[in-house]
Amino acid sequence: MSIPKIRAALDAGDLETAERLAREKLLLVGISEDLFSRSPFELSGGQMRRVAIAGILAMEPEVLVLDEPTAGLDPAGRKELMEIFQGLHEDGMTIVLVTHLIEPLVDSGHVFDSSRGFINSRQFLKAQTAC
Repeated sequence: MSIPKIRAALDAGDLETAERLAREKLLLVGISEDLFSRSPFELSGGQMRRVAIAGILAMEPEVLVLDEPTAGLDPAGRKELMEIFQGLHEDGMTIVLVTHLIEPLVDSGHVFDSSRGFINSRQFLKAQTAC
């Protein structure tokens, strides 16, 4: 559903469609239903980050651009978010992700190393471990 369709649904009073989409995206990023009605100020930093990502996903972009989306998260939270991004990529979404954490990108497709240019992620990791 595109933004104009969402907006049209809201303008027509179709809150059911908007709520369905919001719930779908919140569940996708790992926000459980018991958190849906909480104030954002009652959520942890990681939960707030997931809600923000869900809001962007609800707009159904063709390209998702993320700058350090896992910064400050614990290892389990980082892994979960990276798995979500990988799943979105496998479903056809283009993901542009800026990060200092290279290891989670092993199977991501491509890595751009600002000092060496655009290279395959496996080649990049081999070069990193050879140093």
